[in-house]
Amino acid sequence: MFIERRSTRSAVGEGRLLTGGMVRGVIALMMLVPVILELGWHARPFGIPDGLLHGVLVVLWVAHLGVMWWSAAMWRGGGGGWRGFVAHHRVESFVMGLGLVMAWSFGALSWCVAVLVVLTILRGHAWLVGRGVSPSVLFLMSFVLLIGSGTGLLMLPAATPPEKRIGVIDALFTSTSAVCVTGLSVRDTGTEFTRFGQTVILTLIQSGGLGIILFGALLLLAFGGAVDLRSSREITGGATGLTGGMSAGDYLKRVVGIVFGVELAGAALLYFFWPVSWVGAPADLGEAGGRVFHCVFTSVSALCNAGFSTTANSLQGLRLHWTTHVVIALLITAGGIGMPVIINLWGTARARVLRGRGAMGADGKLIRLTLHTKIVLVTTLVVYLVGGFGILMSRLSWGGESFGAALLDAHFMSVTTRTAGFDTVAPNQMGILSRFVMMVQMFIGGSPASTAGGVKTVAVAAIGLTVWNTIRGRAETNAFGRALTDEMVRRAAVLIVLGLVTVASLATVLTVTDPRGLESEAGQAEAFEEILFESVSACGTVGLTMGLTPELSDEGKVAVSIGMFMGRVGPLAFLMALAGAARRTPDSARYAREDVVMG
Repeated sequence: MFIERRSTRSAVGEGRLLTGGMVRGVIALMMLVPVILELGWHARPFGIPDGLLHGVLVVLWVAHLGVMWWSAAMWRGGGGGWRGFVAHHRVESFVMGLGLVMAWSFGALSWCVAVLVVLTILRGHAWLVGRGVSPSVLFLMSFVLLIGSGTGLLMLPAATPPEKRIGVIDALFTSTSAVCVTGLSVRDTGTEFTRFGQTVILTLIQSGGLGIILFGALLLLAFGGAVDLRSSREITGGATGLTGGMSAGDYLKRVVGIVFGVELAGAALLYFFWPVSWVGAPADLGEAGGRVFHCVFTSVSALCNAGFSTTANSLQGLRLHWTTHVVIALLITAGGIGMPVIINLWGTARARVLRGRGAMGADGKLIRLTLHTKIVLVTTLVVYLVGGFGILMSRLSWGGESFGAALLDAHFMSVTTRTAGFDTVAPNQMGILSRFVMMVQMFIGGSPASTAGGVKTVAVAAIGLTVWNTIRGRAETNAFGRALTDEMVRRAAVLIVLGLVTVASLATVLTVTDPRGLESEAGQAEAFEEILFESVSACGTVGLTMGLTPELSDEGKVAVSIGMFMGRVGPLAFLMALAGAARRTPDSARYAREDVVMG
């Protein structure tokens, strides 16, 4: 009887805690209303008097604190009461306390509201995971939510100059391109968006980039099984050396720390070494505040492989400047190889310096470069060198450039075409060979669990190794003294085929929606090259264009938006669903084998 009453009280307490969490979430979302009304217009709308919105926001903040106090009274973990509640909700408690201290500043309080809304969304995500919702569904939902929110924010009057209001199609296109870290744009980011609009785009780029990294990292660690928060520690503990025995929480914290640390370092280098002005530089680059913003924007865009830029003509004005070929190129490469590779490289190098060869990790396994790291690094280097050589030959033979300038063009364009989207030379000013090489590189893209798109280097490497081993008469696909599983090879083939189908489908649609030049025989080849280049760029989430993007019809913009979305989330979401299906529907029968004619 005592146990039954205790269970009843426990159930009631959990119900009240759930209710408290839901109420806090609703209040957090309500806080967005005064923030948007204050910041989303050039002048306060509806004749709202000064101080009213600030007062409403403070009242909602205090109400949120009251609900937290009520929830703490029900808390039974960590010693119970307020102390246990705060220990379990450290970030939310810190943000609420900071907001209370900074309540006098509407701007500071608005940033606290943004963090609070993110925490609310994450809490909702955890709740859905606990109810058994598929991770692939949540992955798609997160991108749809981001794109929809970004579209609404970019349509606010304050996002664009008064004389350049943006329509829903252009806002949707820009939001999709930012969230999918593509970089294709129907409007100039530097001149046709205000600082508020540029900040929205920057936030979407960062959210989209981190979303891919975090979901991709979990998938890479737990491929073949459903990912849920309750089993994340067991999942990462059984990973094949990628995390060195770290828990999922520690691993993802390290990922976020690396991302923000590298972005900050890149922004600092640009701040100190960018010229004060150049052809196409932002007008306020010489001012401290403006320079900080543009450097941070470019650094985030480069690491996230987004390609958005507040400068005119991308980086063409800095074509020969060393920051382009060193700082930006390194940021793009770091974002494109993936966080598991960076963590594995750092952990291995650190262990060998401190403890020498043969060092063992916390999980009792040898600290070494994993097969994944080796394949990613070698494939990335091969794609860069082969692509760079092709672009160099094209620039020397077609562009009439000096060897030094052509070499720099080949270096940077070979780096950026693997889904970054920046350019030092406009693609339509390069030779046919250059554009063909670039399309191949855009299709391949970056590596798994990275900010890059494309079909991924590992998939291309798996198929290439399978072809090579088959020619040599080997029954297995081998690499670096290890054998790849047949399942991995099949998945690589699926990724490549899906990528080809997506590109072909988008190109087909664009020939119908945007047929300019296709009517005459003289313009057909050039027009179709533009369409094919645009399709590969969109589906590979690259962001380079031969000039077709600003001229797209509304139907074409919608089609390209879908292509960017599918290119960004399609393969990864498909593999997540495939991994779950593999466990839910195991093979129940084996069939007799029979040969067919090949070749």
